[in-house]
Amino acid sequence: MTWGYDVTINHLISSSSKSSIYHHSETLLGDLASKRIDESEKETPIIFIAHSLGGIIVKDALQLSAKDNSYLKEIAAATTGVMFLGTPHHGSKAASLGKLAFRIVQAFLQDPNTKILQGLEVNSEILERISRGFGQLLAAADRIRVHSFREELNTHGMMIVDSFSSTVGYFKETRGSLHANHKDMARFTSSDDIKFQRVTAVLKRWISSSTQEQAILRPAPLPAQDLETLPDGLIFDEQYRTCLLSLSSTDARR
Repeated sequence: MTWGYDVTINHLISSSSKSSIYHHSETLLGDLASKRIDESEKETPIIFIAHSLGGIIVKDALQLSAKDNSYLKEIAAATTGVMFLGTPHHGSKAASLGKLAFRIVQAFLQDPNTKILQGLEVNSEILERISRGFGQLLAAADRIRVHSFREELNTHGMMIVDSFSSTVGYFKETRGSLHANHKDMARFTSSDDIKFQRVTAVLKRWISSSTQEQAILRPAPLPAQDLETLPDGLIFDEQYRTCLLSLSSTDARR
């Protein structure tokens, strides 16, 4: 699925919505949860691929979901991976230039969204709050894979997201680069595009690892003789079965 929001950062001169990063994050959670109403859909793992500011919104949405007590909590619980493409985790020098441009166009009666750019400045308190919450989520879950791609080419003579800002800083995070500018790093000409191949290689590795982990964690069926010894009417789940198997040894029977 694809999801978008009304904030034209690249163009700077636009009549964008007045939504803040927080409001965009809430909307993302609500939209995604509405697509996972059936019980079968709730069991489907989620992998996010986010470009630029979208990565900040995904981080904020996930840490909000983890702290929520409603049905929105299910989104963070189902997430198994997040891939970032040119996300300014620690701010962007371009944000300050953008605010200056916004002030100029305001003189021409334009109606820009300055809240978004304020949240993207280097050393932004908003980014610090989001990064802290997302870091706590990663530490608590210890199952969400993270990969960050950085841009290699300038955009209009400047690097939108510098290397120092393009990574989360998570100790299990993997990293890579895409030979493109900030705008084109999320665009692929074909399946033979090297950028596309690098992105899909990470996704394939994640899916393969998840499949192997599920096979390891899935307990083997109990032998028929063990099932016969269980009390009548006992209802047991996968954790109970795993516990029984761990106790099934010669030493435990002595």
